[in-house]
Amino acid sequence: AAKILQKYTHISDQAATAVMQDLRSSYPSSPIVDQQAYNVTASFAQDTGIAKKIPPFSSLVDTQIAAQAMQGFTPNV
Repeated sequence: AAKILQKYTHISDQAATAVMQDLRSSYPSSPIVDQQAYNVTASFAQDTGIAKKIPPFSSLVDTQIAAQAMQGFTPNV
């Protein structure tokens, strides 16, 4: 991710490392999409006019696939 950041921003290795360390706490702890987070994002999109109509959570998000993929997986972060 740091290399991609550098490619588009042309920042130094030191700056990219600092950014990655700072952003680490904002990464989700799980790939499973939370419905509350979806609702907040959907409300923001509607309130700002980015989207006029938001599909239901269940029509876009399949939490079972991520849950199955995570069985027995322990991330090393």
